Amino acid sequence: MMVVTIVVIYKPLTKKHMDDEDDDNCRPKTIKEAIERFIELWDNEDIEFLTELPKSDMNFICANLERKVIDRCDLSRDNIPLLEECGSKDMPLKEAAYVITRALWKEFN
Repeated sequence: MMVVTIVVIYKPLTKKHMDDEDDDNCRPKTIKEAIERFIELWDNEDIEFLTELPKSDMNFICANLERKVIDRCDLSRDNIPLLEECGSKDMPLKEAAYVITRALWKEFN
């Protein structure tokens, strides 16, 4: 019997591997675009989570969706238009994610 071992090396793409212009064109620049992007990528668990919890649980909602919002909405220090839309280009990503999550919750409640 012959055993074959396959090794897969995962190397994530970085900005230098992509065309910066194309990257910037597909990134959300407004809260509305960020909401649309999040909705495109979400699953049923996210829908239930947002629609079932009352506004009084907003801190809980934001804490649980923070990482998903940051990842799916391409929220980063260099996405200045989206950060400014959320309040300030210098605001922490966590606070910007909170602003987007509140807008998402309002979209469905």
